[in-house]
Amino acid sequence: MTRPVYSLTITDPALDYLDRLTLGIETMAYGKAVGEAGVVAVQRRLSEKNVDRESHSTARRLGATPSGLFADMARSIGYGFMTSRDGVVISINHVAASQRFHGGRIEPSAGKTYLTIPAIAEAYGVRAPDAPVGLTPMIRRDPATGTARAVALQEDNTGPSRGKKKAQPGRVWYWLVESVEQRGDPKMLPDDDVLAAAVSDAIATWFEEV
Repeated sequence: MTRPVYSLTITDPALDYLDRLTLGIETMAYGKAVGEAGVVAVQRRLSEKNVDRESHSTARRLGATPSGLFADMARSIGYGFMTSRDGVVISINHVAASQRFHGGRIEPSAGKTYLTIPAIAEAYGVRAPDAPVGLTPMIRRDPATGTARAVALQEDNTGPSRGKKKAQPGRVWYWLVESVEQRGDPKMLPDDDVLAAAVSDAIATWFEEV
């Protein structure tokens, strides 16, 4: 007599979930959710810095309108993150970001002798070549050594220059310095607790949606 052949199939939704979860973890599928959450956290912090009065001390001292530097940094991120086996990297694609965060010495670029530091509100956020008035160097001589150097750029009171408006005699627009030491600002980015909370929420949501 031929023995009957039986087969038994057990289906369990939990097993399918575990398969999807394992695959997602192995391929770092949660990286997109983590990256997006990190970008939002960094953008939110930069936006807070942009409206923080303490972040614009130079503009306030000169009575100028802040340049919106931190808002520009926030916009430069977009969804600029990369995932890898080591984690998620968020990039702030702004030339001033690293200098603002780390601080350090700033020196003139190649071919330049001085940095220009705005002395009045009209000069804040404006490059010296783009100033709406003609400018001329203010020279100061050291009586002890007999040496002379330019210390500022002042309005040229000899008349309008290249269509620029007539200057107010002697008004200083920029101070000229050979270098400056900028203090770093680690608080321009969210602290570890804020980032950890954002990442935890993102992973928890990802678990629910797997």
